Amino acid sequence: MQLHRLRVRNYRIHKDTEIEFDARLTLVEGPNEAGKSTLMEAARRALFLRANYNGALRDEMRSRAGGGHPEVELEFEIGGERWTLRKTFAGPSGTVSLTPETGASLHGEEADARLSELLRGEEPLGGRAAASQLPSRWQHIWVQQGLGGVSPVEALGGQSTTLVELLRGSGNSTVMMSPLDKRVMARVERDWGEIHPPSGQVAARSRLRALMDAHEKAKAGLEDWDQRVSARAAQTREVEEATAFLDRATHQRTELRGALREVEARLEQVQEGRRKLEDSVRIRHQAEERLSRLEAKEKKVRDLEADRERLKEELLPLRNRTEALASELKEARKGLEARKRSLEEARDRARAAKREAALARATVQLVEALREEETLGQELEAVQEVVKRLAEEERLLASLPQVDEGILRSLEELDRNARDARTALEATAAAVEVIRSTAPVAVNGEALTAGEIRILTDDGEVEIGQVARLRIRPGGGSSLADARSRADSAEDSLREALLAASAESLEDARSAFQEAVRRRVSIGHLREELTRMGGNTAEERKREAGGVVAEAKRRFRALGRDPEGTLPFPAEAQATLRHTEELERQADQQVDSEQEFFRGAEGEVEALEARHRKEIAAMEESKRELTKVEAQAENAVAEAGEEEARGQELESAHAAVIEAREREEAAKAGLRALDPNRLEKERDRWIRSLQDLDRRKEEHLARRHQALGELRADGSVDPHARLDEARAELELATRRRTVAEREARSLTLLRQEFKEAQSALGAAIAGPLADRVNPYVQLIFGGGAQASLEMEGMELQEPALLRRETFPFAALSTGTQEQFGAAFRLAAAEVLASAFGGTLPVLLDDTFSHSDDGRIDGLSRALYHAAQNDLQVILFTCRAEAWTGLGGRTVSIGSSGPHRPTV
Repeated sequence: MQLHRLRVRNYRIHKDTEIEFDARLTLVEGPNEAGKSTLMEAARRALFLRANYNGALRDEMRSRAGGGHPEVELEFEIGGERWTLRKTFAGPSGTVSLTPETGASLHGEEADARLSELLRGEEPLGGRAAASQLPSRWQHIWVQQGLGGVSPVEALGGQSTTLVELLRGSGNSTVMMSPLDKRVMARVERDWGEIHPPSGQVAARSRLRALMDAHEKAKAGLEDWDQRVSARAAQTREVEEATAFLDRATHQRTELRGALREVEARLEQVQEGRRKLEDSVRIRHQAEERLSRLEAKEKKVRDLEADRERLKEELLPLRNRTEALASELKEARKGLEARKRSLEEARDRARAAKREAALARATVQLVEALREEETLGQELEAVQEVVKRLAEEERLLASLPQVDEGILRSLEELDRNARDARTALEATAAAVEVIRSTAPVAVNGEALTAGEIRILTDDGEVEIGQVARLRIRPGGGSSLADARSRADSAEDSLREALLAASAESLEDARSAFQEAVRRRVSIGHLREELTRMGGNTAEERKREAGGVVAEAKRRFRALGRDPEGTLPFPAEAQATLRHTEELERQADQQVDSEQEFFRGAEGEVEALEARHRKEIAAMEESKRELTKVEAQAENAVAEAGEEEARGQELESAHAAVIEAREREEAAKAGLRALDPNRLEKERDRWIRSLQDLDRRKEEHLARRHQALGELRADGSVDPHARLDEARAELELATRRRTVAEREARSLTLLRQEFKEAQSALGAAIAGPLADRVNPYVQLIFGGGAQASLEMEGMELQEPALLRRETFPFAALSTGTQEQFGAAFRLAAAEVLASAFGGTLPVLLDDTFSHSDDGRIDGLSRALYHAAQNDLQVILFTCRAEAWTGLGGRTVSIGSSGPHRPTV
């Protein structure tokens, strides 16, 4: 089987996408979310899912952009015959067709049946089980993203039997079983299977199971009567033990109550001792507080007397430093006055220099402003001429009828409508023409001469002299009135439109439009010229220049000079300005220098003044502090009393504290002797013991009551006699079971002999398959790697990888599972290809995401080897750059939405 072309429409993100596959190698590349997996899924569902399927899978196929039902068209070849499969997944109304390259198309059930034959019995799926069964269809060649590590034997699914049959018929398997061997083995398998079903347990309906159940039942009966005999003895012991406990509990409760009362009496003594301790602690706190207050007063008096002596000692140096600073400050102020006079002289010289420099700058400014004013005046005259011409053009444009291109087209359309309506009216109306007449002819009272034609759209009268008077009625009936109404309406619409456009006629409107176009072009040119000349700002710049001239003259007058007098040339004014600015700079430097000296002297004076003020302030503060401390000391002595009285009161307070502390210690010693914590624990222990004893008493009462009830209920049966009967039944069931198990073991041994012979046949099948797998394994993992394949009966087992040691497939890393699984699938596809016309496609959807670049190179060689061995390899990937050495055809799918891919 070989895939040639796939086209999907209205399928998820694909609006209409088509891909052509190379006969050997195709690389379908595109970024994530570009729809690569969706294309692979669409091909699979086209082959294995019914078109009229109406489950959740169909809802998944719907296009995100809306449109019609999902459609898939797949062109493939099997056995040299080319087929085109088309499916429209539209629920119950879905359609399927299968068309050979030559011959008639098949539809519906006939198409599904033929497709099933081509796929060797793989019928299309439908109904509720489709979603769960679809992923297993041809999983060996259809490797989806994330499933590259699935066991390759498990992936074979229904193709496993086909693979074994092809390997047996390949000529490599010469070990065969005779017909008699097969019949005997079948009988052994049947008898053994009746005893040992696939679940691994003994079959429920077998004789062995019946004997085993009878044995277990007899065993359970013996255990039951043994337990009942033991239970009766236990019930009797239970009654005796409960009665003895209840007798002991009554005595124990009396003892526990006495111990509890004794402890509670001792705890009452503890409460009295605690009250005494609280009183002694309160008395001690009062005595300590009185002593603390007296000591604080005494300390305050001592501290204030010490502060007074200290402040007296500190006041004398402050007076001496203040007098010295006053003398130094006087000399510094004399030096500051001298510096101030020097600074004023320098400033006078600088002001004179600045005045001369300002006059020079005013001269330069006035000369330059006059020249700028003259230049801008000339520019303004040219701009005003252009503005005048622009105003005239705009006036002429405004006087024209207001007809733009849209209005002109509308008028032309209305004119055509009026002419068409008039033509239609004249075609329906009557025409009166005088060819020759000897009498005068008049139509509706108006004379009509020979050769003249008069069109009548309404009833009219024709008079021929005094000879005849005719009434002309135009034909057409209501159609004439309608034509006349349309003609009048069209002409009215044209007149109204011309009136709105201020035009006399259509030609007048055309002329006005053409003239307006010419005027607008001229206006555009004039505006461009005005922009180049700066016309919008010329007058403003002229006014600004006049303002600059006026300001320069004002400054000139402010400096005492006449601006109307003779002014120097610009070069002379600039030279004078440079000279005066240099003199100004020198004068400023002199002022800066003198000002720096003055600031130094001024800073020195300020520093001395600050120090002097600080010393005076410190001296005054010291005086105030001394006065304050002296007053506080007098108040403290007055409050605390004289020194002798204070001493006696302190001694009395110390003695009271010592006495209170001794009383407190005595109370603590008495309380410690009672040991309150131990007594409280003892009380809790006796209370808990009483509670536990009462609980246990209730339990034993209940147990005695229950045991007595059970003894009364079971009093009619002798359990010892029934126990002997159960032992005899168990011995008989044991002998029967032993015989049946011996027969089952004989069947197992005979079956094992057949299995060993079958294993030899399996080895002859696994060998050729390993020979197919190993070239791929060595291309991917290197020359020393091999595949290990085993069979259980005629069933292939999970493979292992040999690289210095054996690694079962389940123990391999995720990346190695993907790569080893790919080698196995490619080899299996080589064998299975003979059943599908000599070739099979192998589709891989980003399955090697766990492979590094080095391993990708080996995989590329393996896929190329498969293509050379008549397999069709189709690889979907988002990393095309990793497969540059693969060769074959590359199909690119973009990520901007559904589209046809680029090849």
